[in-house]
Amino acid sequence: MLKFLNKSPGSFLGVDIGTMGVKVVQLGGEKGSLKLETYGLLETYGSFELLNSSLQVKNSKLLSNRVSDLLKRVISESKVTAKQAAMSVPIFSTFSSLIELPDMPDNEVAAAVSFEARRYIPIPLNEVILGWNIVGRKINKEANNLKEGNSSKKIQILLVAISKEIAKRYARIAELSGLKLIGLETESFSLARSLIGKEDIQNSEAVIIVDIGSRTTNVIVADKGLVIKNHSVDTSGDEITRAISYGLRVDFDRAESLKRDFGLNARDASGKKVFEIVVPIVDMVLAEVEKTMDYYFRKRGRKIRKVILTGGSANLNGLGDYFSKKLELKASVGNPWRYLSYPRSLTPVLREIAPTFSIAVGLAMKGFEEK
Repeated sequence: MLKFLNKSPGSFLGVDIGTMGVKVVQLGGEKGSLKLETYGLLETYGSFELLNSSLQVKNSKLLSNRVSDLLKRVISESKVTAKQAAMSVPIFSTFSSLIELPDMPDNEVAAAVSFEARRYIPIPLNEVILGWNIVGRKINKEANNLKEGNSSKKIQILLVAISKEIAKRYARIAELSGLKLIGLETESFSLARSLIGKEDIQNSEAVIIVDIGSRTTNVIVADKGLVIKNHSVDTSGDEITRAISYGLRVDFDRAESLKRDFGLNARDASGKKVFEIVVPIVDMVLAEVEKTMDYYFRKRGRKIRKVILTGGSANLNGLGDYFSKKLELKASVGNPWRYLSYPRSLTPVLREIAPTFSIAVGLAMKGFEEK
């Protein structure tokens, strides 16, 4: 999380600007007792790629204005009252790396990280905002020295950097929308905050969050509630829809409907056709998850105990069961609302939209963390 202020508000707004729409969640209350006050979604259905398009062009003023217009609209329609907000930055728009340093006093870590970051960040450090978290400590025994007790302590740090130019564009959008931007953070941190259960942290379990978005799929490893590793792959929900459209010779909207209706549920002839198209793409995501699990076990000697599915395509029929069977561990759709208070009458609606709002909920929760 890249912080700008350390002030807890009465209400706090999480803003998730994605390639397919703008999502907002406003929470109120105190730490440990959070209330859902309002939420909203404005879908754009790919008419343009919102802020993520503006990140790829030099003159982004016009797109920033269009994004702020959409954000103001969803704020108005959702009756948002909070002025303090946090926004997320897509994983593919950030730099991150897990690094190891010799163990040292906490007051020396910042200088060491800044020095070491030059090896991992592909652009000059004066052009980025640097963030980092200590995620673990371990003892490394020297492989070439058999003397007993010859070992060294290491601290493991997740290094994250966001371009200052990107940060300025988000700040501009917040200003145009009448919001005070308290901070930016990578989507992976927001997802971990809203989806990692208290029981997972208490049981010291390592989990993988699979965020299947319209443009990319993010694979995130979190251990004891801390994000350890995150990366994105091009396989996405839109790729599944395009494959159905091409395979069945239907337009994109019809293909999207078939994806949502059948998913991995081959209950009849039509479902079987969709299943045969969808499975190879889902298997690509599975292969990436398996590779990440293997890497994490080799790197830290820890097994992944659970997979949490989220993102726009997480509600695909049969997806959780398919993951569970192939990975031989529990895989289910995450619920970012479970620690919030809200009218029980909203339960069916919130359950349906949960995967879409996981990032926005995590951002709103950030406003009530202890500083």
